[in-house]
Amino acid sequence: MSNRIQKEKIYLVSAGVFALVVLVAYGTLLGRVYTGRKAVWAAIAAQIRLNKEQNHALDIERSIRIHADKIASLDRYVLAEENVPEFIERLETIRLVAGASMRIVSLLADGGGKDPSLNIKLALVGSFANVTHFIQMLEALPLRTEIRTVTLSYRNEGVSSNRVGLPLPRGGGGDVEGPWSATVDMRIFGFIPKEEE
Repeated sequence: MSNRIQKEKIYLVSAGVFALVVLVAYGTLLGRVYTGRKAVWAAIAAQIRLNKEQNHALDIERSIRIHADKIASLDRYVLAEENVPEFIERLETIRLVAGASMRIVSLLADGGGKDPSLNIKLALVGSFANVTHFIQMLEALPLRTEIRTVTLSYRNEGVSSNRVGLPLPRGGGGDVEGPWSATVDMRIFGFIPKEEE
């Protein structure tokens, strides 16, 4: 019997050691599978991030290509000092379309401070419709503007010259009641003065 008990003990110890070896091997295998999966998920996450960054860069490039005309039109919102003559020509075009007479009373650059600007004072003569149409078109310019004051006055028929010293426009320059004159004081923001050399 003792031989039989001895064999059973050896068998139990052998079975326990074998079970322990199997458990350690299984645990190691599970650990490596977990580590492998973790590495695979990390690689997948890195690839997803990379794809998102590339797609984002492509989206930006695509947007720039699609909206190139809109981006180019943003340049119109800035008035550089060298573009002032073209701006005055634009004012003259607005004057012609509106049917009013115009004279530039003053044109001053305010380059100091955080937001440089161009201050313009205009004198207008025409019918009420002409003068107000000119002001409406001035407000619609694609520039960041502030119309500070508008002084509108009716010219009496008995007065020989208007207050702003402009000739009346030809071809429908006055309302039934007579011509109007206006003084417009405005400020254009986003003015870029020439850099001092």
